[in-house]
Amino acid sequence: MTLQTKPVLRGAAQPLVVLAVGALAILGGVLFDGVFFGANITLYGCAVIGALAALRLRSGHTLDAIDWLLILASLIWSSVFSLRDSTVLIWLALLALGITAYLAYLKCALGSLSCVSIMSALRILPLAARGAVMSGPRLFCDDVNRAMHSSSEQLAVAAGALRGLLFAAPLLLVFGWLLTSADVRFETFAAQLFPWDVERAGIFAVAFVICGAIAAAVLRIGVLHQDVHSRHCRQVAPSTGVVELITVLVLLDGLFITYIAIQSTYFFGGEALLRAVTDLTYAQYARRGFFELAALSVLVVPVLLMASWLGQAHAHKVRRIIRALLGLMIAAVMVIQCSAADRMYLYTQAFGLTELRFYASAFMLWIAAVFGCLCVTALGGRGERFLVSALIAGLGVVFTLQVINPDAIIARTNIARATGLNSQGPSSLDLAYLRSLSADAVPAIDQSLAGATPARRRIWLAELVDSGSDFASYAAPDWRGFNRSRSLALSVKRQWTDSLKERVSK
Repeated sequence: MTLQTKPVLRGAAQPLVVLAVGALAILGGVLFDGVFFGANITLYGCAVIGALAALRLRSGHTLDAIDWLLILASLIWSSVFSLRDSTVLIWLALLALGITAYLAYLKCALGSLSCVSIMSALRILPLAARGAVMSGPRLFCDDVNRAMHSSSEQLAVAAGALRGLLFAAPLLLVFGWLLTSADVRFETFAAQLFPWDVERAGIFAVAFVICGAIAAAVLRIGVLHQDVHSRHCRQVAPSTGVVELITVLVLLDGLFITYIAIQSTYFFGGEALLRAVTDLTYAQYARRGFFELAALSVLVVPVLLMASWLGQAHAHKVRRIIRALLGLMIAAVMVIQCSAADRMYLYTQAFGLTELRFYASAFMLWIAAVFGCLCVTALGGRGERFLVSALIAGLGVVFTLQVINPDAIIARTNIARATGLNSQGPSSLDLAYLRSLSADAVPAIDQSLAGATPARRRIWLAELVDSGSDFASYAAPDWRGFNRSRSLALSVKRQWTDSLKERVSK
């Protein structure tokens, strides 16, 4: 195993990166000055990505199609914070942003994403994390020194003085706070000398440091190629007995096929046969089985990967047998996933739709895509392409979730159940759960309530408005906290309030 480090680019790029990091740190301090998260995250993300692309082009790098796709994906994930309000979607966007950034790091480290194995990605991950964390201190201490020394001695002295001031700032703040707390006259003197809001100054300082660290990691790695490491090693599969490996695969295939055969009787026999055999209704049967089947689908993935890897050490005919058994296992698990999807459908019809049920279904969709990636890559003899293809499939699922707005779908589905628009007839509406959804759901709630009778709509709106004091939190203090979903939700809530007031006045 060898550790390779990309060469450091010299010349004009280094001082430009230092200046860009400083400007982005100041921009972050201004954007995140104690306001809601919203448009500020989107603007800061676009600024960092724009600086990265501009500096790479300025320093002589070429951006290929993969680079532009990664940049576009990063812009999409950054825009989510000004469009969506759902906590789950926000965290998924953060996860997708992190995966996109790591794919970009792997491309810098290995030169291509076409041959990234799981083992190499895991080996590089701690190096990438260490490089990202240390980028800020190294840029502040090392790169600034190089940039200033290459210009003039006076600038180097000025840079040293500036660093000393920044190092002293936390100590001055802590000791100054203790002294102002100890003496009234000194507190008055400090207030006259520095008429600042201490709390806002502290928020600005924290935002400055965090945003500067993020910008330093992105630009130092993406432009200067510093702290970019790759570990190249040939992964040789251990020699495992053919009989043992085939025996395991045959037994697992037999287990899954037996389960499918038993399940098929429920599909053809209907609820009467299900009650006769298990004394369960369809709803109880669905509630019991989905998450167990979902867990099985997840656990099968590493088994398939390990078996495919171990099979590489054997002769061509043996590998063909192993691939056939793995293909049979994938087909069986896909059928089991269809059974899980059917259970979730029955579960939703009986008990309504929730975030957990919706996102669990979306996760199963990604697992199905992962099985497809396994068939194309590992079973096709291109196992080194599996990881990137599986991650891209995951990013595709996250993007789809951002577009379709899950909270709106959940609200429409549950209101349709309550108003009798589905095949099950009318049922009760869980208003408490509707209120727990994010602002993404509010316009959909307003549209869906139009299908209810006027009396029902009036009662439900009254309960939503009376218990909706938290809607006031949707109002952003200024443009930096703007969020499209929160803005629409606030407008709809005001319409509800005005409508109820008009009915009362009549």
